[in-house]
Amino acid sequence: IIKTPIKIYNDNLILLLSDKIILLNSSNGSIVWEFTYEGQNLLQSTGGDIAIYNNLIYIIFPNGQIGEINTLFGEKNETIYSDLYLNQNIDNSNDKIHIYNNFLSYFDQNKNLTTIDIINNDFLINKKIIKNLHSYKFFNNVLFVLDVEGFLYAYNIINNKLFWKINISNNISKNNSLVDIFSYSESLFFFFDKKNILEINYKNGNIINNFEINENKLNSIKFYQEKLITINDHGKINIYSQ
Repeated sequence: IIKTPIKIYNDNLILLLSDKIILLNSSNGSIVWEFTYEGQNLLQSTGGDIAIYNNLIYIIFPNGQIGEINTLFGEKNETIYSDLYLNQNIDNSNDKIHIYNNFLSYFDQNKNLTTIDIINNDFLINKKIIKNLHSYKFFNNVLFVLDVEGFLYAYNIINNKLFWKINISNNISKNNSLVDIFSYSESLFFFFDKKNILEINYKNGNIINNFEINENKLNSIKFYQEKLITINDHGKINIYSQ
């Protein structure tokens, strides 16, 4: 069962199954290579993530395993990322990996932040504990965290420092979750699942504007040319002019 969205890599397709990663030739469907990472058969309906750096593919499997592939040689790769320990008895479906330049960040169990320097194969941050998290999103060299009290934190994923912290509890609906982030000029636009959009100055965290759109619960947001496309939890698609 494919539990993770298909990715395109060098015009081929990457499929992530519960315990297997497969590269398919997009022209004829033939298997270029496949690798299996056996683990416990966790009953998760979603999960898994993929991040790519040059010829290296980093993976979190839905079964709780992690792995990496060197596509140049078509074989499994071994670095300190492969030695990260995941508790396979816990739901890893929300775990994410993120690459910015040559830095790979992994956020485990909505709690532990790890960043690895890929080139030097060294830890920059090793399981930094982030408390009281409600939702989060990676964006460039920042991990944005919305906590249960309505504070929005901007953590530097490279040096473990805090860029800024602001209270947005009066600007968004209660129990709102961060869905996506987009940038324009010196502004960051934060999209939440319950109608709210915040425009924030990325340098100091000052709130510039607060918008609302006529949506019940957002799952996905995309920009295409001059249009904003939203998809809610019932599959309804709306298209807005920017």
